Amino acid sequence: MFHRRLSILSFRMRSPLRDAETDRSRSERLIRFVDEIAAEVTAERSGLAVRYREACISAGFASDAAGTTVSVEREERLAELSATIIACERRLTTLGRHLQLLAEAKADIGQMMPEIARTEPTSISGD
Repeated sequence: MFHRRLSILSFRMRSPLRDAETDRSRSERLIRFVDEIAAEVTAERSGLAVRYREACISAGFASDAAGTTVSVEREERLAELSATIIACERRLTTLGRHLQLLAEAKADIGQMMPEIARTEPTSISGD
């Protein structure tokens, strides 16, 4: 009975080496996860940027054409393209902020585990 009471008052810790390995493993998984999400955001941003440029070009042509002849159909198309361009700009801004947040998270992980940050080749850019 006395031995059981003593065991309640003490406990054993894992070795610092084992804790370090656990921390390293978790940090590596977290960095891989951040990189995967960043790749998804980058792919979305790239595809959207192409559609954005196409909408800007179409809007330019529609605007030039509207200057020569007035057409309700052209005006509606121009208004639609303008709305699309504005929505694209907002989304591109949001995606840039997402990439910035992911880059900051990766940097924070790197500060906690500098040896991992030095070995990870990928970079994240919100530009």
